[in-house]
Amino acid sequence: MTIKEKYDAIVVGAGPAGAMCAFKLAKAGKEVLLVERAKMPRNKVCTGMIAIDSIQIIEKEIGEFPKSLCVWPFNYKGFKYKMAKGAPVINMGIPEDEICYSVRRSEYDHWLTLEASKKGATVVDNCAFISIQEKTKDSVTVRLLQTRYNGEKRFVTVKTDYLIAADGMDSLLRKTLFPEREEITKCFCRQDYYLGDCDLDPEHYYYFRYNTAVEEPVWTFRKDDSIVIGYVAYPANVLEEKRAKILDYFVNTHGLSIGELQFSEVCCESTNFTVKKMKNGKLDFVFGCEDAPILFVGEAGEMMDSMSAGIAVAMESGCHAAEAIVAFGEKKEASLIDTYKEISKDMIDHITGTWQAFYNRFGRFF
Repeated sequence: MTIKEKYDAIVVGAGPAGAMCAFKLAKAGKEVLLVERAKMPRNKVCTGMIAIDSIQIIEKEIGEFPKSLCVWPFNYKGFKYKMAKGAPVINMGIPEDEICYSVRRSEYDHWLTLEASKKGATVVDNCAFISIQEKTKDSVTVRLLQTRYNGEKRFVTVKTDYLIAADGMDSLLRKTLFPEREEITKCFCRQDYYLGDCDLDPEHYYYFRYNTAVEEPVWTFRKDDSIVIGYVAYPANVLEEKRAKILDYFVNTHGLSIGELQFSEVCCESTNFTVKKMKNGKLDFVFGCEDAPILFVGEAGEMMDSMSAGIAVAMESGCHAAEAIVAFGEKKEASLIDTYKEISKDMIDHITGTWQAFYNRFGRFF
């Protein structure tokens, strides 16, 4: 795929936030470049729960949700938490009249990028953001590293009217522009996908804290023919050391029987960081830059929900950023960031409320 020298908007990161932002901008007639550093489809540490909020966004913006993306157990029933040794299991069920589909993030994210492409967005995978070459109040010039399918690598310099950071919790754009927030990247998590089985209910997500072979959180859920074991480590280089202990715990406590390790995923973990911010006062978010047309969406902007709605918040923030860009381009009565904040107000209030509820119930365990 050939990358041009100039676009109306460049979106960095092809997860739900970036793909939805690119989709809406392209639908509004903008010339959009959506870049993803990995080769699509790519894996992502996530439960892959598409809850009712996500379905509503899809139906509003794209159309009917394609149930062909769903994998067993198809519809999750809820969450089970055990937060300390000897503590009772806390059961948080999903209402019977609500949907919570099970998908693989690799396939779901890829579908969203295809929808963005259908609207006219240029989607380029194996293309990493490297640096900001220049930024003014009206434009941004970035340097990208594109890896072609023959393995050839080349640097590309591209100018854009708007730059949208959708590159996740470990956002290089956020590190570049707000290095003082680097603390967010100190905690990592890993998910291992095995062929296997255990005695836990496959229609629930399980989260264990301080009652396993390691102190950090451990979780598990089913995904098609895989049993997923997830765990957190501080710092990332001890993840491998903990895997054997965690597997022994599940074998001895929950009848785990596993076969082949299919694949693993590693990424930054958000829950502990967000709870720490709650303890220190209140949540704050990264909306963008005051001196350049740059916006942050999804986890890159530290916008995430605590309970199965992370994908919905990502998509909603991407939609809001696109709406802010279109509105700002038409009127320019308020700044781009203020326009984005105003459009996102209800979403931010919702995120803050769900994290406050989570903190009130579980904060003492962190």
